[in-house]
Amino acid sequence: MIPVSEPSLKSVFIMLKAGGRVIGTGTAFVIRKNATQCFLITARHNVTGRHHQTDEPLSPTCAIPDELEYVHRIEWPRGLEMSKSIKLLDGDRPLWKEHPYLKARADIVAVEMPDLRNAQIDPYRTSIELDADREDFLVGPGEPISVVGFPFGLRPGHTAVWATGFVATEIGIDYEELPSFLIDCRSRRGQSGSPVIAYRPAGSIVRLKNYRDYMVTQTSRTKLLGLYSGRVNAESDLGYVWKTAALQEMIEAA
Repeated sequence: MIPVSEPSLKSVFIMLKAGGRVIGTGTAFVIRKNATQCFLITARHNVTGRHHQTDEPLSPTCAIPDELEYVHRIEWPRGLEMSKSIKLLDGDRPLWKEHPYLKARADIVAVEMPDLRNAQIDPYRTSIELDADREDFLVGPGEPISVVGFPFGLRPGHTAVWATGFVATEIGIDYEELPSFLIDCRSRRGQSGSPVIAYRPAGSIVRLKNYRDYMVTQTSRTKLLGLYSGRVNAESDLGYVWKTAALQEMIEAA
């Protein structure tokens, strides 16, 4: 059996549809709220079909998505996939959940997964769960991160593509007074909504959260840092990441 890194399977390929026709693709990932509720987390502009800052339509046809189709692995028989669809609109009323007080200012949404039967769910741990982990590690400017998603809809071997870069700003300081930070990473269309992770293979030296001690990892470790939502402008490799704390607030309010 060919070994596959766990994050390669955690990202979810999504297709945005209008009137049954695919008008765009993107990336999402899963966060579990409780034993019975799971949410697809993705960039808000994926589901609105509009640029997060200018509100201009993203599709050349100006179509706005009314349906999200996602692909996931199934529990049985193993190795197979299936796709499911979720309505995005009830008339003009959005069916997704936004951040409770930032609303449209935050380029993040949560879409509840209505049917978990036979779905092999691989959720990411939230910031609160990580804070409870004594072996959680620190990540700072200049350290490597990965954006794990589906640029141009590419899915080699039904797995996600890793685009690797570096933390560009202090994660503890909110960029532009919003719960976000910047990364320097050469990303492409289709990666919006991807999880941004710090992946450290076994044998890596990491800083622990008490700021004093270090640890050599015995196994690979993955830390979810946030959601990637696009570059600051078309000429830059700097991109926005919405922090896990903001994702947690959105899930708790959903």
